[in-house]
Amino acid sequence: MRVSSVLRCAACAAWLLLAACAGVKYTDQPLTSVDLTEPGAPAELVSRVLAQAGDWRNSGVLVKQGVAYAITASGRWRAWPGCNWTDADGLGMYTPLCLDLGGSILRGWTHQAVIARIGEQGAPFAVGRSLRLTAPEDGALYFHINEQARGTWDNEGYMDVGVSLAAAPAPAPAQAPAPDQRAKKTAGSAAAQ
Repeated sequence: MRVSSVLRCAACAAWLLLAACAGVKYTDQPLTSVDLTEPGAPAELVSRVLAQAGDWRNSGVLVKQGVAYAITASGRWRAWPGCNWTDADGLGMYTPLCLDLGGSILRGWTHQAVIARIGEQGAPFAVGRSLRLTAPEDGALYFHINEQARGTWDNEGYMDVGVSLAAAPAPAPAQAPAPDQRAKKTAGSAAAQ
């Protein structure tokens, strides 16, 4: 009995060691998505996006077409030890040892910018440190680092990305009505007579 317990523990330890070497995978992918417009929904949902993970991160938020959302990202990451640490905009990452060699998912943004998509097949769009998004369609909101999955193995760090309903824009201050130009002309012509 004791020998079999020791063997089971050794097998379990070996499995855990192999699993740890297999790379970073998200284990807390939500099975259901939260609609922030529903009564009782949390004010904000925060997802951690790992720089090293090659998978798109399901945020757990179900966006609704026409609804405005505020997305903010904070943290730090880098592409590999030759690059500078950067924030969710990915600015300032390049050094003489860290060059832009292409291979990003979304062209025009650095490899280290936070990007998103709606649904599993949606077109990627830039988020950076913050974005106000009016959802063009319904679907789950996914996040990723702006780098192809095959290029993330040497990345370090993470971003915490929060999604909430965007506050309605403040109403414009009321302006005094413009004076009636016709009344001025009438008063001016009466004075001339």
